[in-house]
Amino acid sequence: MRNHNRVFRPLRGGIEIFNPRVARPGTLGMIATSDGVDRWIVSCFHVLCTPDQAADPIYQPIDDPDKLVAAVDPGRADRAADLAAARVTGGMDAVAEILGLPPIGAPLEPEEGMRVLKSGAVTGVTEGVVTLATPARVEIELLDLPSDYELSDEGDSGAVWVTRAGARPVALHQGGAVSPRRLAYGRAYPEVLRLLRLQPVQALVQAAPSSAAVK
Repeated sequence: MRNHNRVFRPLRGGIEIFNPRVARPGTLGMIATSDGVDRWIVSCFHVLCTPDQAADPIYQPIDDPDKLVAAVDPGRADRAADLAAARVTGGMDAVAEILGLPPIGAPLEPEEGMRVLKSGAVTGVTEGVVTLATPARVEIELLDLPSDYELSDEGDSGAVWVTRAGARPVALHQGGAVSPRRLAYGRAYPEVLRLLRLQPVQALVQAAPSSAAVK
């Protein structure tokens, strides 16, 4: 059993999440907020959503009533950009951390040459270098690592790439080359937050408010 697909409470980035209608697990990228009070899971559209963009339940890590952690908000989903957010269930604890990575800093625009790390549900913590950086497309490749090193794999989608120095989020991981697995790609994380109308949570996140208290 991989470490990243165990049950994690509080919720945090880098762990496996699952929409049973998608029937393919992915990765919780980061915890974000819209107003400083509510809590949202940030990940890929193809991880959280089906084409009809229903308000589907999200589980961590598997489809089990006791493991329901969030619900998709169709108003915070962008199929074309392959990104989406799910509102954390009231009373569920979540922290602004990523499994296996240092304390997370403020988001940063990606730049070519940045050394970056990601924590994904399948391949765990891996590293690479940014070789292309635009708001809509960020590419990460291997640098000075064995040729058979796996940068990412299916199930890592939704993970967030952070700078190796300072652990600042720079890109949402959306996919990669299948063979060899030496290229990963995604979207600039500041652009992801802008499109989802969310903002980062820089401190430990307290329990999400109950539905009665949510605005």
